[in-house]
Amino acid sequence: MPRIVTIEKIHTFKIRDRFYNIFIMKKYLKFLLVLLTMVFFNKHALSCNALNIEIGSKISQVSEVFPFLEDHEEVYPEEINVVRYDLAGLIYCPNSNLDTTKIQMFVYESTISGIKLSVDNPDEENKQIYNYTRDKYSIGNTKVLKKGWTGIEVLKNNDDIVIYSKTKRAHGIVEELYVSTKYFDQFTHDDGEMVIDGF
Repeated sequence: MPRIVTIEKIHTFKIRDRFYNIFIMKKYLKFLLVLLTMVFFNKHALSCNALNIEIGSKISQVSEVFPFLEDHEEVYPEEINVVRYDLAGLIYCPNSNLDTTKIQMFVYESTISGIKLSVDNPDEENKQIYNYTRDKYSIGNTKVLKKGWTGIEVLKNNDDIVIYSKTKRAHGIVEELYVSTKYFDQFTHDDGEMVIDGF
C-alpha cells in the first residue's frame, strides 16, 4: 500500500528540518566564537610592539615605536658600551597583560642588542611574564609552574638566545625573560661597567 504523506506531516518535517538546521548552526557559531576568542587573546598577548622588534634592528628602524631613540646618537655619539633604557610595560605594552613589568632595552652601536622583561616579586596567580613567554616561545619544563620554583630555563641557545628565569635576590624574587642573539649577547651583559643607563 502506498505511503500517504499529508500536509500536516510535511509541515512537521519542515519544522524538524528548521530546528535541526538551527541546532547545527548554533554548534558552528559556538565553535567559531571559541576559535576567534583563542586567536584574539593569543594575538592580544603578543601585541606588544616593544617586544616584537627584531634583535639586530637599527634604532632608525624602530624609532617610530620608541621616539626617545631618535636622540640616542646625539646623546651617546661615541659610546662603545651598551646603553640600557628602562621602560614601563604599562606604557609600551598596553593591553597585553604586561602592565606591571619593566622592559629593559639594550642598544649597542646604534643597534638593538637585547631586550629584557622583568618583574619584582611576581604574582603566583597572574603570571604575566610566564604567560607571555609560554605563548611566544613555549616552555616545555613543567617544573617552572611549581609554586616557589627558582632557576633558569634556556629556551633558545643557537643564533638566538631566549632565557626565562626566576631568581632570589635581597628584595625578593625577580622573574625575567631575556632575548638577544649570540653575537650581541657578548656585549649586552648586565653587570660591571659594560652597561650604562640611558635615562
